[in-house]
Amino acid sequence: PKFILPLTKEAKDHIVKSYKIDPEKIIVIEHGVDTDIFQFKEKEIHDNFIIMYSGALVESYDFEIIFEAAQKLRDKNFQFIIRGKGLLLEKLEKKKNELNLENLIIDSTFIENEKLSSTLSIADIFLVPMKDDYFLNLSLPTKILEYQALGRPIICCSNGAPGNYIEDTNSGIKIPSNNLLELVNAIQKLQSDDVFSKTLGKNGRNYVFEHLTFEKIGMKLTKLVEVL
Repeated sequence: PKFILPLTKEAKDHIVKSYKIDPEKIIVIEHGVDTDIFQFKEKEIHDNFIIMYSGALVESYDFEIIFEAAQKLRDKNFQFIIRGKGLLLEKLEKKKNELNLENLIIDSTFIENEKLSSTLSIADIFLVPMKDDYFLNLSLPTKILEYQALGRPIICCSNGAPGNYIEDTNSGIKIPSNNLLELVNAIQKLQSDDVFSKTLGKNGRNYVFEHLTFEKIGMKLTKLVEVL
């Protein structure tokens, strides 16, 4: 191919190192975000501090650490929500019932696009619990950019590209995968410091509108095609 378009710098480095391809033909272009669907809404006042994962319920993500955090914080005003569909839905529902976790909700309700922002914006923070797998952490899940567009801070459990992206855009807290103590500390820090939390959310939203709208990504691709 004339060009190769990975989603992250980490993926580009891997391709160059593994296949000895000229780095000049490898151009990083991230996902775009449909900002007509993912819109910022002010946080509503509610009793609990809500930590949400929204996306596919698949093996790429470490849902075990969410259950462990919910157990650790079950006597405080924290509400965990795992929202989505996927192969793990039944398994996750069974585990929730076994642990009798009243502070964890599993929501598999289908949401239409026009209601998506309102549904997701009940979250105080979003959680991206990546498993500790080299190849999984070379990419950048679309949900991270969508979370940013919603203007909420993100806790990203990742030793690779997703965590680095959160750190580079100053839009959340990067912690190592499989580290319950650091996850709980990050949740409590964001809950206790509203100014810090809002600043991270604003940083992510600004980054999306400056760099990652469909229009911005379209311009990058257009310039690339014009070179051909």
